[in-house]
Amino acid sequence: MNTHAIITGTIAQLLVVAIYITTVSGYCSSPSPCASYPNQVPEYYWRDYVGIIPEDAVEGGTDESGAPTYVGQTYIREYGLLPAIVFRGCRTVNTTAQDKAVTSDTNIKILCGKYKTRFQWVPTRDEDLHLLTGRHFIVGGSEVGQALYIGRVNYDNRVIIGKFFMNPPLSKFGLAIPYQGKPVNVHSFEVLTYNVYYN
Repeated sequence: MNTHAIITGTIAQLLVVAIYITTVSGYCSSPSPCASYPNQVPEYYWRDYVGIIPEDAVEGGTDESGAPTYVGQTYIREYGLLPAIVFRGCRTVNTTAQDKAVTSDTNIKILCGKYKTRFQWVPTRDEDLHLLTGRHFIVGGSEVGQALYIGRVNYDNRVIIGKFFMNPPLSKFGLAIPYQGKPVNVHSFEVLTYNVYYN
């Protein structure tokens, strides 16, 4: 056996061992900042929605009678995972998908949180989203390969929950809300954030 073959074989064995050690030890090349600061892990979660509002559900808006509505989420295969409006006593949710207002009665979740006072609605405009730094935005889903975030707006004597894109060029559409069977886009709205900085 020649020296070249021995060196090549040894290098291959060392590579296999290095891969094994990396896999077994769980090495992470991109650690989460929350790993160093565990008190900054958001304590909210999405529960399956079955028509009953949980006690820890997050209110987000109001209907035409002033009753609270809740932050929801639904998966619709043709469109993606979309933020939605949950109405008390109703098994369906309303949302927008591309250029449509949509109602869904399957794959529904409702946003819940242990500490509701940590949720904050921050006023902004679509052109000023990039100025909202140092905040934890709640991801409500994804559409066309882009993350969707949760917003709301006071519109026609109700507060309507909707969705928005954070980054251009899609952010120029502002907040999309379902209203009377059609999607409506508004450019001044509030965005849902969560205060992860606590002791």
